[in-house]
Amino acid sequence: MNPSPSNACNSRKALGDHQIIRLALGYLVRYAAAKGNYEEAASRGEALVTMLHRDRFVGVGAFAYADFAGALTQLGQIDRALPAIREAADIEARVGSVWTMLDSLALLAFKRGRIKEAALVTKFKKPRADPNRERVRDQLVAALRKAMPAAALKAAMAEGAELGDEQAAKLALDE
Repeated sequence: MNPSPSNACNSRKALGDHQIIRLALGYLVRYAAAKGNYEEAASRGEALVTMLHRDRFVGVGAFAYADFAGALTQLGQIDRALPAIREAADIEARVGSVWTMLDSLALLAFKRGRIKEAALVTKFKKPRADPNRERVRDQLVAALRKAMPAAALKAAMAEGAELGDEQAAKLALDE
């Protein structure tokens, strides 16, 4: 038997091991996104978020919501992405880790036409060594460079560096 996350997920379903199923689904979402298959990432992300709601489980909720929202953002489904990323930001804010998703929040703000806010939220921080986060960061910075003059982008990022992470997240999510 192939020890892939997909096979692990199917095996655990038969056993009723919901914790392993959630974990496997989470990895499948990230794997699909890493391959650029955002339709699959969104589909699996939606299944994971539905499972979290059904089970009233919060242990991996933030990354599940954030990854689901990220896939939806890549697909241009901004209205569907907003509630999921707001949920992720709320969970991350409660544990002091909202910084982990600032680039995703900035990309969503950019795609909502909030270019200055996206630049402010982008700051100068580098993402962790996560290929999906690095791809979001690269995409965001490239889009901002096309949308804004270099001096304005540099000034906005410097101004954004003064914001606290939760303040930056709120700025990205406000209407």
